[in-house]
Amino acid sequence: MARALTGMSRQDLHEKTGIATSTMDTWESGRVELNEKSSLRICESFRKLGIFCSAEWLLRGEGMPPHLMSDTEKSMLSFDENGEGSQINSLKKKSFNFPPFLDADIKKELSFFLNLHDHPIFHILTEKFGKTIFDAGDCVAGLEESPQRLIGKIVILQKTNGDTCLCRLNSVIGNIAQVSFKKKTPSIRVEFKKMGKILWHRKLSHSSF
Repeated sequence: MARALTGMSRQDLHEKTGIATSTMDTWESGRVELNEKSSLRICESFRKLGIFCSAEWLLRGEGMPPHLMSDTEKSMLSFDENGEGSQINSLKKKSFNFPPFLDADIKKELSFFLNLHDHPIFHILTEKFGKTIFDAGDCVAGLEESPQRLIGKIVILQKTNGDTCLCRLNSVIGNIAQVSFKKKTPSIRVEFKKMGKILWHRKLSHSSF
């Protein structure tokens, strides 16, 4: 799937990344099971080609599937590799208090995302959100958006008391939203300050949470 996004044959990819065509064939056919080291090598190779691919997805089918990287993701990758470059230095940097269990790379990406945008919103899950890809410890971030455009979607919602949560938006009138946290459960009324569409998602290893 990741290779298909590049439009490249195995030979093309070999010439770009140095990964042997025979090695790719054994991975894609399943004759050789991927390990952590191999998955990270694949991720690094594809990211250089503008394809986002995560080790969690390759190894366990969890998290975001391979996709063409957005400009924001490319900026994050550049920031991750080069440290605080010219882009971040041109911003008025804000600091955030993140839980100590968060991985340093996730903190760096999340901080960059929050500083890059004017109206960001983020949430760190304390439990799995229904039967979705969002697990306890996962970090999600997005941008504030008109609630009417988010009806029917999973959103990050900030309540009037400042607490945030992940929920499915069913309807909204003014600053009162009808939301649900699991399928086939009654929706509840929540007074909110703002809500946003999820644009960034990173999974936390269970050993860290």
